[in-house]
Amino acid sequence: RLCIPFPNHSLPMTLTTHQNAFLQVVALTIAPAFYAAGIYFCLSRIVTVFGTENSRLKPSRYPQIFISLDAISLTLSATGGMVSLATQNNQDPSTGNNIMIAGLAFQVFAMAIFIALATDFTLRTQLPVKRMGQEEALGPKVSCVEE
Repeated sequence: RLCIPFPNHSLPMTLTTHQNAFLQVVALTIAPAFYAAGIYFCLSRIVTVFGTENSRLKPSRYPQIFISLDAISLTLSATGGMVSLATQNNQDPSTGNNIMIAGLAFQVFAMAIFIALATDFTLRTQLPVKRMGQEEALGPKVSCVEE
């Protein structure tokens, strides 16, 4: 049985708290960042095919900007995790937890900006198609796509 999304559920319960926390960080924050990077590259290719004039950014800027933002958010989350784990038994781990939450909030904010840019590109591409027709709006290289 293979449990990729949540590997800590399939491992023996002999893991220490630090090992279990590390697996949760990998499964819940780092792994989705790779999927997001793939989505950023897909949008950059879609912008290239359907017309860079409809995009607010150059196609190459999507992965550059948003992978950088993901790296910043992952660094914040990892820093918060380390601060939280480094606290002694009698200390309050809320500082580390707050840093982790800030990293996740930053990641959500960056994803919201990406979604807004992708939606803007979609609308700016679709409106001329509805107004002028597919071949005239997109040109011959895309007009062979079936609806």
